[in-house]
Amino acid sequence: MYASINANNVPTGYFLDQKHADGVGIPPGERLIEITDEQWHDCLDNQGARRWDEAASTFIAYTPPPSPLTDEQATAKSSIDQAAGRARLRFVSGGALIDQEYQRAEKVAREYAATGYSATVPLAIQAEIDRTGVTAKQAADNILATANALNDAL
Repeated sequence: MYASINANNVPTGYFLDQKHADGVGIPPGERLIEITDEQWHDCLDNQGARRWDEAASTFIAYTPPPSPLTDEQATAKSSIDQAAGRARLRFVSGGALIDQEYQRAEKVAREYAATGYSATVPLAIQAEIDRTGVTAKQAADNILATANALNDAL
């Protein structure tokens, strides 16, 4: 069993025999490597998530970089960002009083930490959880670390 791999060592095709070793049917810039049936099945079961490790002579887990946005997607993202900015300005200042928002978040995080992170999760911390996907303790600690860094910078 053989696999063709691209310049990033990502498999792009599979062949039962070595008749493609002369480059016939292999895209330019790719090469053919010999693989086991087990490696072939692993690649098929994890399509797009395997990369050839030359040193180990095996496939390893791989997370491909995100695809760049198409022009249409970039335009849509920009429109969404602009609409979100306009919505924020209707309900929140355009930057005025932001320091008070940060101070409030710091105060809430300190109070929450003082309870041993066992009180009901305050809204400021819940917002950080929703934004980052971390636990309540991690969110409070993130807020406090940011506050400490800002205070140290002042």
